[in-house]
Amino acid sequence: MELIEIGIINNTHGIRGELKFTPWCDSHTDLLELSDVVIDDIVYKIISIRPHKDKVLLMLEGVTSIDMAEGFKNKIIYADKDAFTLDEDRYFVRDLIGICVTDVDSGFIYGTLYDIIETGANDVYCVRSEKGREYLIPAIEDCIISVDLEKKAMQIRPLEGLFD
Repeated sequence: MELIEIGIINNTHGIRGELKFTPWCDSHTDLLELSDVVIDDIVYKIISIRPHKDKVLLMLEGVTSIDMAEGFKNKIIYADKDAFTLDEDRYFVRDLIGICVTDVDSGFIYGTLYDIIETGANDVYCVRSEKGREYLIPAIEDCIISVDLEKKAMQIRPLEGLFD
């Protein structure tokens, strides 16, 4: 099982052991089909999971009181990566970090993708060259030509004036 981080537990909710957490995914609905999660290397069966404002409420088997739930505050929640199905042209952030970014037309190597900024409109890929130059590349169809996770390669065609 390959684990990915899906969120952090912020607080308890109610007195019966329900946990409130901040999801680290594009949509809460991505989480609602999960059957179990991992916290501190322990697998917990999910009794219930539901959206609540900008958070998610989670009830775990064996966590039945507010006192028990208190011990989960500030813990990272993990899930099996295979539990998620991504649409075409959608990727896990962790799979893109470290990928080599090149120009599809010239073959120029821009560098390595090291961070992703969420702007609301579209993500922005942060790329750093071997010499330390930084590039900000919009994650849009007009710019990102291909991504090959197996080869850890991304080909782009920069928009006119993007790096001027």
